[in-house]
Amino acid sequence: MRRPSSYRTVSMLALAGLISTPAIAQSSTTANEAGAPAQYASTSTRPEAVTLSRMMKPITADFQDLTLKAVMDYIVQQTEANLEIFWMDDRTGMGLDPEQTISLKVENLPAITVLERVLAKAEDAFGGGNNWQMTEWGEMQVGPTSRLNRYNRTEIYDINDLLLVLPEYPDVPTIDLQQALQSSQGGGGQSPFQDQGDQQPEEEDIKVRAEEIVNLIQDLVEPDHWIENTRGSIRYFKGTIIVRAPDYVHRGIVGYTYWPTRRISAVVEGRRYVTMGVDTGISTIDGFGQQPVSAVVGGRIVTSNPADPGGGG
Repeated sequence: MRRPSSYRTVSMLALAGLISTPAIAQSSTTANEAGAPAQYASTSTRPEAVTLSRMMKPITADFQDLTLKAVMDYIVQQTEANLEIFWMDDRTGMGLDPEQTISLKVENLPAITVLERVLAKAEDAFGGGNNWQMTEWGEMQVGPTSRLNRYNRTEIYDINDLLLVLPEYPDVPTIDLQQALQSSQGGGGQSPFQDQGDQQPEEEDIKVRAEEIVNLIQDLVEPDHWIENTRGSIRYFKGTIIVRAPDYVHRGIVGYTYWPTRRISAVVEGRRYVTMGVDTGISTIDGFGQQPVSAVVGGRIVTSNPADPGGGG
């Protein structure tokens, strides 16, 4: 369901006077008909992906004491991205001050990085700082977090893989190979396993581990949000965590699956999110390796060769 907004910015204005000023050096990168550079154009049909793709366009500029409104208009003019900027108004009393002056020099940086640096310089008289987030209809909302916090949504994250604890068995049974050999030759039926113990290691309580994960998220992802924002919540329930928060918080937990692939390295280096997943392709099992094993086969003791994992008969 599309959520109506009363604060859509009118930022696609003619910027002839702004562009002609020597305070801004325009980027030489050309854009395609969709408004994004050809090398960063998104193949996805998701409107959020299209907006992010346009915000990957490199920008070179020198802002010297320009108003925040002029800087935002320049970013929109360069990228043609769909931005919804929360300006300060009489209705809400909260928002970005369009008359605040910004001084910033950037060279060949993605527009999304330029936007974040501008937001870091912009004052926030309401606490919580400034940020940006995506909407389901493809707009990028920009403004104080106190305004972004009004757009909450609920997501359910499966954390069963993070709760799993593999048991350890330090007291493994030993095998009496002589006894096993006698049994294969018609000897007694005594078990070849010695020192068998059925004591299992105690498993840490699942709820305790889940609480540790919740605390970790609250410490790493927008810590101030969980303290000051009474509208958001995070709690554990049967192998999942249920998070009710604005989009920029969800981005901090799992990121966006539709990041433009050409810029994914910059996104990772920029530490824009903390993933809850694990790349098993580069993982190893600590403490495991190939070792020779002896067994009784056909009435004789046979030792395996680690270099030859194939079976025998």
